[in-house]
Amino acid sequence: MSIICDGQIIRNLIDEFGATVIVQEVSRSNSNKYGDMTETITNRTGLKAFVQVLSAADEEVREGVFKSGDIIFSFKSDYKKYIKNQNRIIWNNNVYEIDNTIEHVVGNTTYLMEARVKKYSSSEAYSKTLGSLSIID
Repeated sequence: MSIICDGQIIRNLIDEFGATVIVQEVSRSNSNKYGDMTETITNRTGLKAFVQVLSAADEEVREGVFKSGDIIFSFKSDYKKYIKNQNRIIWNNNVYEIDNTIEHVVGNTTYLMEARVKKYSSSEAYSKTLGSLSIID
């Protein structure tokens, strides 16, 4: 099987079996002379993603790379502009902040964007999301 075919299979699987998650684009700036940070959510978008919740049975957890309960979201490469560190993902009534992104590249082509997240503690981010939302298929 060719690499191009493998990449298309991944895209089709995300389209067919992925969960719709909400991605919040967050911009931050210093708001005053003391360096206090101001956060603005500039966009809320619904995207399809594979959601992998790791358990103690997963090899990555047994090897110590991840902890049980860690979550990895996998997106099509089309969504690269949304999958950035410090943006947030809302899934299953929980808010997560993207802590690390990994591009799966073969040759010069990115086939998959992986977002590794940490739980975000503010309930405000979830409640504000339902106000305006665009969904991208």
